[in-house]
Amino acid sequence: MTPLLTIAIPTYNRVDCLRVLIERIIGELEKISDWESFVELVVVDNASTDGTNDYLADLKMRISCVVYRNAENLGMDGNFVRCFEVATGRWLWLCSDDDLPMVGAISLILDTLRGPNANCGLIYLPTRFHAGSLAENRERVEPQLLRVEGAHQFAARVNGLFTFITCIIANRQAFLAAVPEPDLSTLRGSFFVFFEWHLELLKRAKKFGYFPRPLMLARAENSRGYNFAQVFTQRFNDACGVKLSDKPRLRKLIVDGMRYRHLPNLFYKTRIGRNGNFDFDSANASNDYLRAYGTGPFYFLVMRPVFKFSPFLAKVALFFGRVWGKVWIEWVTRSSRRN
Repeated sequence: MTPLLTIAIPTYNRVDCLRVLIERIIGELEKISDWESFVELVVVDNASTDGTNDYLADLKMRISCVVYRNAENLGMDGNFVRCFEVATGRWLWLCSDDDLPMVGAISLILDTLRGPNANCGLIYLPTRFHAGSLAENRERVEPQLLRVEGAHQFAARVNGLFTFITCIIANRQAFLAAVPEPDLSTLRGSFFVFFEWHLELLKRAKKFGYFPRPLMLARAENSRGYNFAQVFTQRFNDACGVKLSDKPRLRKLIVDGMRYRHLPNLFYKTRIGRNGNFDFDSANASNDYLRAYGTGPFYFLVMRPVFKFSPFLAKVALFFGRVWGKVWIEWVTRSSRRN
C-alpha cells in the first residue's frame, strides 16, 4: 500500500543533529498504533564521513525505515532530488537533519492528513528558531486545527520561508498526477531544487493548509557552507522566476516577502556572526542584493545601513525594516483576501 506520509531526511556529516531528530521521530511514532502501515521514514545520506553510516546501520536494525547512501556527494540539490525519488508516500515532508518536531507535532500532522482538509496542495508548518542544540528541548505543540486558504494568501503567508524545506509538506501524489514525468534538473545548482514540486503545486492546487502556531523547531546559527548572500538574493530570485514566470503575482508575493520580511534580519545577523559560520563581506553582499532587487526606498532606508553603517545605525535600520515588513504582510494579506 502507498504510505500516507514519507518523512524524508537528507543528511550530510551532521550525525549528532541527525540522531536528535530521528530519536524524536521514533519516540513520536512509537506512540501511534501500527504506524509502519502508513508512515515511511527515509534517510538519504550524501556520502557522509562522520559516523552517520554506522548510526544508520544501527537504525535499520531497530525500526522500519529506508536508508539510502549515495555513492558520492551529490550536492545539496542532488540529495533533495534523491529524497524525492526514493519516497513513495502520498505526502512528502522533507525534513532538514538539524531541525526538530515539537512533542506531539507528528501525531497532529498525521491526524490532519487523514482528515477532511487533506486535499490541499501544500501544508505550512510554522517554525520557531533556536540558538544552540535542540537535544534537550521538550516543547510541546499546542492543540490546533489546520486552516485552509487560496494560493495568493498562502504565498503571502509563507513568502521567503519557501526556502526552508522543513516547514512545507507537499502533496506528492497531486504533483505526480499533474506532472507524471517531472524534470528535476532545471533548478540544479540553485539550492532550491525542491521548488520544482513546491511551486508547481502552488500554481496548480486550489487549496492550501497552514497551522496557526509552531509545530517545528529549527537551529539558528548553524553553518551551511555556501554563499549565503548570493543564494538568498540572486539564486532565489532566479529560481522563483523560472517556476513562476507565468504567475507574476505569486512570484512577487514570494520575492517581496523574502526582501521585506527576512533579508534585513538575515544579513544583519550574518554580519555580526550570529547566522552560522559564513564568510561575509558587506560590499559583496550589498552587490548581490542590488543585482537581485536594485535600489529604492527600502534599500536606502534599511538595507544600505544594514550592510555599511555602524552596528548601532544598522540596528536602528533593522527596526524600520521590521515595521516595513509587518506593514507589507498586513497589506498583501488583506489584498489577497479581497481577490
